[in-house]
Amino acid sequence: MVLGVELLEWLRIDDPIGAVPVHGICGIWGTLSLGLFACGKYGASGPTGPDNSVALKGLFYGGGTQVLVAQAIGSAVVTLATFGVAMAVMLLVMPPACCGSPRKASSTASTSMSTESRPTLNMSSQRWVRLVV
Repeated sequence: MVLGVELLEWLRIDDPIGAVPVHGICGIWGTLSLGLFACGKYGASGPTGPDNSVALKGLFYGGGTQVLVAQAIGSAVVTLATFGVAMAVMLLVMPPACCGSPRKASSTASTSMSTESRPTLNMSSQRWVRLVV
Protein backbone atom coordinates (compact mmCIF):
# COMPACT_ATOMS: atom_id res chain seq x y z
CA MET A 1 0.00 0.00 0.00
CA VAL A 2 2.88 2.35 0.77
CA LEU A 3 4.28 1.82 -2.72
CA GLY A 4 0.83 2.55 -4.16
CA VAL A 5 0.68 5.88 -2.31
CA GLU A 6 4.19 6.73 -3.49
CA LEU A 7 3.25 5.84 -7.08
CA LEU A 8 0.20 8.12 -7.00
CA GLU A 9 2.25 10.97 -5.55
CA TRP A 10 4.91 10.46 -8.21
CA LEU A 11 2.20 10.57 -10.90
CA ARG A 12 0.85 13.72 -9.19
CA ILE A 13 -2.60 12.21 -8.64
CA ASP A 14 -4.39 13.64 -5.63
CA ASP A 15 -5.93 10.96 -3.42
CA PRO A 16 -6.16 12.45 0.07
CA ILE A 17 -7.87 9.44 1.72
CA GLY A 18 -5.86 6.74 -0.02
CA ALA A 19 -8.80 4.94 -1.64
CA VAL A 20 -6.93 3.96 -4.80
CA PRO A 21 -3.99 2.26 -3.03
CA VAL A 22 -6.20 0.48 -0.48
CA HIS A 23 -9.05 -0.68 -2.68
CA GLY A 24 -7.46 -0.64 -6.12
CA ILE A 25 -3.83 -1.66 -5.83
CA CYS A 26 -4.22 -3.92 -2.77
CA GLY A 27 -7.34 -5.48 -4.29
CA ILE A 28 -5.49 -6.30 -7.49
CA TRP A 29 -2.58 -7.71 -5.47
CA GLY A 30 -4.98 -9.91 -3.50
CA THR A 31 -6.51 -11.20 -6.70
CA LEU A 32 -3.17 -11.91 -8.35
CA SER A 33 -1.76 -13.52 -5.20
CA LEU A 34 -4.36 -16.26 -5.53
CA GLY A 35 -2.79 -17.16 -8.87
CA LEU A 36 0.60 -17.29 -7.20
CA PHE A 37 -0.10 -18.89 -3.82
CA ALA A 38 -3.17 -21.14 -4.25
CA CYS A 39 -2.16 -24.32 -2.45
CA GLY A 40 -4.64 -26.74 -4.02
CA LYS A 41 -6.91 -27.05 -1.00
CA TYR A 42 -9.95 -25.45 -2.67
CA GLY A 43 -11.54 -25.58 -6.10
CA ALA A 44 -13.27 -23.06 -8.28
CA SER A 45 -16.60 -21.73 -7.11
CA GLY A 46 -19.66 -22.67 -9.11
CA PRO A 47 -23.32 -21.71 -9.07
CA THR A 48 -24.10 -23.96 -6.09
CA GLY A 49 -20.85 -23.61 -4.13
CA PRO A 50 -17.20 -24.56 -4.40
CA ASP A 51 -16.26 -27.47 -6.63
CA ASN A 52 -13.48 -29.18 -4.71
CA SER A 53 -13.24 -32.11 -7.14
CA VAL A 54 -10.54 -30.29 -9.11
CA ALA A 55 -8.31 -28.29 -6.79
CA LEU A 56 -6.69 -25.12 -8.10
CA LYS A 57 -2.97 -24.65 -7.58
CA GLY A 58 -1.05 -21.44 -8.02
CA LEU A 59 2.23 -20.88 -9.80
CA PHE A 60 4.37 -21.46 -6.69
CA TYR A 61 2.58 -24.74 -5.87
CA GLY A 62 3.08 -26.36 -9.28
CA GLY A 63 -0.19 -25.33 -10.87
CA GLY A 64 1.27 -23.38 -13.76
CA THR A 65 0.08 -20.01 -14.97
CA GLN A 66 -3.55 -20.88 -15.71
CA VAL A 67 -4.98 -19.43 -12.47
CA LEU A 68 -2.62 -16.44 -12.54
CA VAL A 69 -3.64 -15.54 -16.10
CA ALA A 70 -7.33 -15.93 -15.25
CA GLN A 71 -6.95 -13.65 -12.23
CA ALA A 72 -4.99 -11.07 -14.28
CA ILE A 73 -7.70 -11.01 -16.96
CA GLY A 74 -10.38 -10.63 -14.29
CA SER A 75 -8.53 -7.76 -12.62
CA ALA A 76 -7.99 -6.02 -15.96
CA VAL A 77 -11.66 -6.33 -16.93
CA VAL A 78 -12.87 -4.95 -13.60
CA THR A 79 -10.32 -2.12 -13.68
CA LEU A 80 -11.21 -1.08 -17.23
CA ALA A 81 -14.95 -1.32 -16.61
CA THR A 82 -14.66 0.77 -13.44
CA PHE A 83 -12.52 3.37 -15.21
CA GLY A 84 -14.95 3.52 -18.14
CA VAL A 85 -18.01 3.98 -15.93
CA ALA A 86 -16.23 6.59 -13.80
CA MET A 87 -15.20 8.56 -16.90
CA ALA A 88 -18.72 8.40 -18.34
CA VAL A 89 -20.27 9.62 -15.08
CA MET A 90 -17.66 12.36 -14.76
CA LEU A 91 -18.28 13.60 -18.29
CA LEU A 92 -22.05 13.54 -17.78
CA VAL A 93 -21.91 15.37 -14.46
CA MET A 94 -19.15 17.86 -15.24
CA PRO A 95 -20.52 21.28 -16.17
CA PRO A 96 -19.87 22.41 -19.74
CA ALA A 97 -17.89 25.45 -18.56
CA CYS A 98 -15.07 23.16 -17.46
CA CYS A 99 -14.68 21.67 -20.89
CA GLY A 100 -14.04 24.86 -22.83
CA SER A 101 -17.55 25.63 -24.06
CA PRO A 102 -19.18 28.70 -22.52
CA ARG A 103 -22.31 28.17 -20.49
CA LYS A 104 -25.43 30.02 -21.44
CA ALA A 105 -27.27 31.79 -18.66
CA SER A 106 -30.62 30.15 -18.07
CA SER A 107 -33.80 32.09 -17.44
CA THR A 108 -33.97 30.68 -13.91
CA ALA A 109 -30.43 31.72 -13.00
CA SER A 110 -29.87 34.15 -10.18
CA THR A 111 -29.64 37.75 -11.33
CA SER A 112 -27.59 38.93 -8.35
CA MET A 113 -24.43 38.68 -10.44
CA SER A 114 -24.08 39.84 -13.98
CA THR A 115 -22.76 37.31 -16.46
CA GLU A 116 -19.51 39.25 -16.75
CA SER A 117 -18.73 39.00 -13.03
CA ARG A 118 -19.57 35.30 -12.58
CA PRO A 119 -16.52 33.14 -11.95
CA THR A 120 -15.72 30.75 -14.76
CA LEU A 121 -13.15 28.05 -15.27
CA ASN A 122 -10.85 28.88 -18.16
CA MET A 123 -9.61 25.39 -18.89
CA SER A 124 -9.29 24.39 -22.51
CA SER A 125 -10.50 20.93 -23.42
CA GLN A 126 -7.03 20.04 -24.67
CA ARG A 127 -5.47 20.80 -21.29
CA TRP A 128 -8.27 18.90 -19.51
CA VAL A 129 -7.63 15.81 -21.62
CA ARG A 130 -3.93 16.05 -20.83
CA LEU A 131 -4.76 16.11 -17.10
CA VAL A 132 -7.01 13.07 -17.35
CA VAL A 133 -4.59 10.97 -19.37
